[in-house]
Amino acid sequence: MRIRYDAAQDTVIVELSDRPQQGPLTPVPHGIWLGRDAEGLLVRLEVREASSRVPSADLAGTELGPDPEARCPESQEDCAVVAYSDGACRGNPGPGGWACRLLYGDGRILELGGAAAETTNNRMEMTAALEALRMVRDCPSVTMVTDSEYLRKGITQWIHQWKRRGWVTAARKPVLNRDLWQRLDELNHSGVAWEYVRGHAGHPDNERCDELAQAFARGECPALRRA
Repeated sequence: MRIRYDAAQDTVIVELSDRPQQGPLTPVPHGIWLGRDAEGLLVRLEVREASSRVPSADLAGTELGPDPEARCPESQEDCAVVAYSDGACRGNPGPGGWACRLLYGDGRILELGGAAAETTNNRMEMTAALEALRMVRDCPSVTMVTDSEYLRKGITQWIHQWKRRGWVTAARKPVLNRDLWQRLDELNHSGVAWEYVRGHAGHPDNERCDELAQAFARGECPALRRA
């Protein structure tokens, strides 16, 4: 991730990924503009008229790394995170949203979320887990909780057979969502435990992720918690 300040436009630009942006930036409330790649993942964020929104506009030429408060320190061997994730889609395919809620061992809570203009429910479920794992990639112990059996079984069971067969199913058809499966596979490791929780069953963290994902799918910009 890179953060730089464009003095001419008074804009803070956050480049979240090296993946190319697809199409123009999309405005959301509070002077923020979002850019996404072909899969709908957030790759660029701009805060316009930045001097009124950041403590100092003296950021020209500055590049910053990831926020150290949002990730486990590498030296903290007992770092543990429980991550809840969920996805939603209106129409399937149609507008979608994803959300994850990270509960750190030291009591911190971090919520992430986003939207895609044209997607599927499965892709949003996968994207939520992918973004959670990207955020905690330095943590040696992660419990990933999902209400998607497609996601849990896919990453823990089916993916091994898909890879052996060259990413085709037993019916000799291409594996759907291969791009996301491959990226999940890169972030998955022996310290990640995948757990299933039944959706809409009253579990507060799962319900919170569903609430956020549904809001993003409706085109809203819900407030994400960080404490």
